[in-house]
Amino acid sequence: MSIAALHLVSTRLGTTLALDGVDFSIEAGEFVALVGPNGAGKSTFLKVLLGLIEPNEGHAELGGSRVETIAPRIRGRMASYLPQSRPISWRLDVRDVVALGRFAWNGAPYRRLNEGGRASVDSALAEVDAAHLVGRDMAGLSGGEAARIHLARLIVNPAPLLVADEPASALDLKHQYEALRTLRREADRGRGVLAAIHDLESARRWADRVVVLDRGQVRADARPNTALSPDIVREVFGVARDETGHYVPV
Repeated sequence: MSIAALHLVSTRLGTTLALDGVDFSIEAGEFVALVGPNGAGKSTFLKVLLGLIEPNEGHAELGGSRVETIAPRIRGRMASYLPQSRPISWRLDVRDVVALGRFAWNGAPYRRLNEGGRASVDSALAEVDAAHLVGRDMAGLSGGEAARIHLARLIVNPAPLLVADEPASALDLKHQYEALRTLRREADRGRGVLAAIHDLESARRWADRVVVLDRGQVRADARPNTALSPDIVREVFGVARDETGHYVPV
């Protein structure tokens, strides 16, 4: 049984048809990469799945229930979400930011969590190579350091589904690798992972399945090498590999 699904979803944002008849499902233990050019509808796809945007047609499900029927706090226990935009507008210690990922469970800052909660925050920081940032204020972190703290905030929630919008953005090459390896590890532990990813080779390397979205429509939903075939990549992204193996415009 799927842990989340979209059923014939169409969504308009103003006059733009952002999603057009989208069907999708994800199972526990599966890492699905969502790829597509800018403006393809990837962020809208994730938000509709989580009930943050109401579709004009069709519906989304979490755990077999229509998402609009699930109370927000319960929804937060069913899916953990890392949005593309992650502003922090007040001064917070990094452990308190990570503890926000557990808000649906106990809604407390790090110092007020029980022993198990504090251990889960510390473990998440270690998972993303950010334990050395403990005691730092978010306002003083680099973009890459902050991105790792937000990734820890995503995984500290024990929800069965992790949804991430560009989880590797602002990261250097080493930490891009480690961020996606972390998500791969979470899938191997039995959680569903759905991540919007720009880099096609990262999607090919880490995901079990790739969904290619183009102008709101699913152009492919298959194993990575099938979904990212040369023909699909050329048609959707307007690039092809040159003789050195790099993607170039066509």
